[in-house]
Order: sequence, then C-alpha cells, then structure tokens
Amino acid sequence: MHRALVILLSGVLILSSSKNGENPIDSSPLTPSMIVGSNELDFSMIRDWFDGKRIVALGESSHGIGDFYQFKSELVKYLHKELDYEVLAMESSYGDANAVWLDIDLLSAGDIMSKSVPGNFRCEEILDLFEYIKTTKDTDLPLILYGYDPQISSEYLMDQIKDILLDIDPILKDSLLSGINSYYSFFPTVYGNDSVAYTYHTEKIRTTAIEVVSALKDNKDHLLKTKKVSQEKLGLMIESLNQIRQFTSVSYANRFNEEYIYNGIVLRDKMMADNISSYLADHPDKKIIIWAHNGHVQKGPSNDMQTPWMGQLLKEQLDEEYLSVGLFAYEGSHYQHWTRDIHEFENSDTSFIESRLIKAHKQYAYLKLDAAYHSEELDWIHLPINSLEPESNGVVNFTPSERFDAVICIRDVRSPSYK
Repeated sequence: MHRALVILLSGVLILSSSKNGENPIDSSPLTPSMIVGSNELDFSMIRDWFDGKRIVALGESSHGIGDFYQFKSELVKYLHKELDYEVLAMESSYGDANAVWLDIDLLSAGDIMSKSVPGNFRCEEILDLFEYIKTTKDTDLPLILYGYDPQISSEYLMDQIKDILLDIDPILKDSLLSGINSYYSFFPTVYGNDSVAYTYHTEKIRTTAIEVVSALKDNKDHLLKTKKVSQEKLGLMIESLNQIRQFTSVSYANRFNEEYIYNGIVLRDKMMADNISSYLADHPDKKIIIWAHNGHVQKGPSNDMQTPWMGQLLKEQLDEEYLSVGLFAYEGSHYQHWTRDIHEFENSDTSFIESRLIKAHKQYAYLKLDAAYHSEELDWIHLPINSLEPESNGVVNFTPSERFDAVICIRDVRSPSYK
C-alpha cells in the first residue's frame, strides 16, 4: 500500500454522450439495492439518493479517467441546478483553490482550472465545469469553489505571497522559494533510508512557513493600508502556510503507523476532514459536494486497512447526512500520472465489483447499497470484493455495503485529454 500512498500524497505533480445501445434508458423503477442502467445520463433516476444529505461525496477509482471527469462534472451541475447544492469542495489545495475563488472575476475558466486543481485534474473533460462555475458567480445561487487539501496544487497563492515578500522582505522571498523546493523534494524521501534528507527538507518547510507567517503578521497593518492584499486573502495565506507546515511535520522516526502507512497521509486526511467540518460550521445553511478519490470519500474502511480516512471521519460526524458514492469503470484506459503512461484494462473477472455492476449491459450502472437488504442476486454487496484503483496500490478489497452508500460504474472509459 505504501507506494500508492506516496502517489496520492504527491498529487501536486500534477457527460459522456450516449454510447452503443438503442435503448437509452432502462425503464425499471429505481428501488434500494437494485442495479439500474442507462446509456444516457438521467440523474433523475437517482434523485432520491440525495434526500436529506448535506454532503454528497463523489469518489473515483482513478484520477486518470476522462469519462469520470465528464460524468462528475454533469452530476455536480445537476446537484447545483436541481437540488441547490451550493459548494463544490474539490480535492485541491486549500490555499490555491480558495485564492482562485477570491480572484475568480479576474480569471478565465482555463485559469480557474489550472490554478486551482492538481495537474492530473487539468483536462478538457473538466473544463466545462469551470466555465459553469464562472457563469454562476454573480447569480442568486453561485456554485462556490472550495479547496480543502493542505497540499499545494499550483503555486498560485505562493506566487502572490512571493510578490508581497518582495515589498516587505526580499531575502525572505528567496527563502520561501527554497522552502517550496523542499516541499517537492521531501516526498521521495518518505520511504527511503535517508533520514538526513527527509529531516532537512521537512525542517526547511517548517521554518520557512513560520518565518513567512511571522512576516505577514508583523506587516499586516502596512499590507492592508497599502492594499497589497485584502484581509480575507491575508488570512488565507497565513492559514495555508500553517497547514502546509502541519501536515509535513511528521518526524522521520514516527513517519509510519502500524499499517506501514505514512503518517503524513493520515494527518492530511484528518486535516481535510477538519477543513470540511470548519466550512460546515461557518456556513450552516449550505450543502456541499465533495470531489475526491474513492479512498478519501469512503464511509467505512476497505478490508486491506483500518486506518480512518476523510470520509470515515465525516461520516462519524454527520451520520445519515453524509452520502458516500464510489465510482468505478469496467473497461478502457486510464492515465497513470506518476509514470505518465496510459494503461488499458478490463475488469471482467467476477471477483471485481466492476463486473458485477455492469451486468445491466448499459454505459452507466447505479446501485444504492442497503445494509439491510438481502437477495440471492445481490448478496455480494455484503461480501468482500475487489476493485481496480490504480492510486490505491492497484487492487482494493472491500465490502461494498460497509465502504459506500452507493456505487456507480461506467462501462467504457478513456484516459483524460490533456492539453
């Protein structure tokens, strides 16, 4: 598991039209624990899934599937237009994404995408969503972009901090650049035997963040008076630096937990859950859509590990108001962003959930998981099963009804179209 967790940690590296089939919609009524399929998108089929849910958490088995980005973009727009979900919380930088939202009037849709989300998200299939976000900005119901990940996605906010430091402390500006370089350099040292390099880089990140935060606070009145930065943006800069320092603060000696998972990853998910919880507390009237990997949104653990992730922490807090949706693909290709290779795949083995879900022989398959439901046909939802999840070490074993509230499978997918 450990190699894949480093890949997930280093995310800073970076609707589908009707496909084959003459009958676009399966006319079967949607009932709990029944697989329903369609060849075109019709989210009214699953509208009841969202009743009473304050958070809809949309997962994905891979960050490298273009059809996932298109599908989720259309579902996000549906939830916003039809069900008044006002916030899109993406697995992207707390600092970068929220700075982009503050500056959205100054940015094109392409800039909103490139400056807010990690590189492996920046594809043509998701661009329309950022166009949509921009067009809703000045309406009565804007779709608010929110980032909750303590990592850096694009350096958009860091570039703004460097511009401020050029005015108040040019030497510290160069130190910040060095600290950012250490941020990228420490990832490869996590599973190595070079404690010196790991300690050097994490300490460099920590001390730089502390120094820059101190400089920003000391010069607050000057910065606000001269309008170098707004009060809201200054607070965002300080909090973002503090979060980066916090999640990279794990010592070399204590960097693994009992499941040999990097504790920085565990801390990251806790911080992501805390950021979502803080937003909920500050905005008690808003409903949120979370966009993340399956591993982050799951309501319960996989059978491979018991370490709690973001979704599990949110589920404990929100209970029935939290809906966890796993997204899978049956066959096609996915982009592996850490090697920059495209891989073909087919999950026809019946020991995989993708094979079980696609029996409807439609492009899209939907299944609401009911822990109390039992039938000969669907008893497998209560038993261990596999899925293909490249960023989670390839194959994940889990019990569907324990890990998710609902699952979706797309039959035929392709890797994203990167510019």
